[in-house]
Amino acid sequence: MPSPLPPSSLLSVSEARKRIDGGVFPLPPEAIPLDRALAENRVLRQGVEADADSPPFDRSAMDGYAIAAGEGEVFRVVGAVRAGEVFAGPLPLGKGTCVRIFTGAAVPEGTVRVVMQEEAQAAGKEGAEVRFNPAALGTEYPLFLRRRGEEYRRGDRLIGEGSRIGPVEAGVLAMTGVALPRVSPRPKVTHLVTGGELVPPGETPGEGQIRDSNSSLVAGLVAGAGGALVRQVRVGDDLAVLEREVAEALAGGSDLLLISGGAGAGETDFGLRVLEEAGFAVDFAGVAVKPGKPVIFARKGKSVAFCLPGNPLSHYVVFQLFVRRALVLLQGGSMEAAEQVDFIDWDGEPLEGGVRETYHPCHWKIISGRIEARVLNWTSSGHLVSLYGANGMLVSGRDSSRVRLIRWL
Repeated sequence: MPSPLPPSSLLSVSEARKRIDGGVFPLPPEAIPLDRALAENRVLRQGVEADADSPPFDRSAMDGYAIAAGEGEVFRVVGAVRAGEVFAGPLPLGKGTCVRIFTGAAVPEGTVRVVMQEEAQAAGKEGAEVRFNPAALGTEYPLFLRRRGEEYRRGDRLIGEGSRIGPVEAGVLAMTGVALPRVSPRPKVTHLVTGGELVPPGETPGEGQIRDSNSSLVAGLVAGAGGALVRQVRVGDDLAVLEREVAEALAGGSDLLLISGGAGAGETDFGLRVLEEAGFAVDFAGVAVKPGKPVIFARKGKSVAFCLPGNPLSHYVVFQLFVRRALVLLQGGSMEAAEQVDFIDWDGEPLEGGVRETYHPCHWKIISGRIEARVLNWTSSGHLVSLYGANGMLVSGRDSSRVRLIRWL
């Protein structure tokens, strides 16, 4: 049975995260269809540069009339052009002429401005004359022209490698012709849940039993971090079953192995023993963090493993601090894009601090340009309902008046 580590032997949170950074490497990229990359919120493994100017030509920003230079308020209509068409008449436009035009259409050569159709006294057909509101021809009136390249130029970098593909990124990829983006695979995760007291959510617990909440909690956290949960098994407190499942996870090519419970020093806490016997090299076993001190991180080849303290609140804190980081790194993502750290002046109730940094799940929001955070009160690492609404954590140490806020992005 492993012995508890004294506080002086525990790694700091920052040192533990450095060890994860140095031991977790991106999975080889793959090319997949853009719609799938968006649906799975994949991480881009290529930079994206513009293959053309945008707009690719001068175009109209409104339905109306493309007018040439001229004097007065009356112009003669010499044709029409719709989006996707090119004006077929003589170019450049002659003085005092105009062309009926629609939003997005290429403006004919010689156009000096587009006048909205609402500023014309009547719709003009080809050959007819149209009178415009004089104010619409003035220098203070918008030109309603979108000039070639005003958004970006060919060769400009539009998206950096490591960006997660959301709706905007997918739109930019489509606009630049990237139909098969190179992305990171979703890391394959195996989750083994220890604890002889656990029963499935659909069962009524007997005496001394509780329903398993960690399986659902971890499944949601893994999905939110971009992982693919390929196997999730309750192994009870059976050492042989745990050993067999760890071996199967390795044989099945899991990129990340999670063991819920078994990280402590109890007689049935087999996590450290099983990982070492399976050939994992243990990077750390214990971190100066509250809650979640007994967390274990280990590596074998390209696979990584975590053994998490069994209580739900500890699960949440340790996952967000360490496991989420490993999943981001496996995907070649950027931690700067995954979380943001702010120092805030804390004027609420004093937060518990000390040798071990304490992580308080919180709900934050921005009011009038200022970050305001509310601690979600908890008194035990076994409390789960207190996490409801959490979107970050407040970190307190020896100085309880100056705290860090970690925001999940």
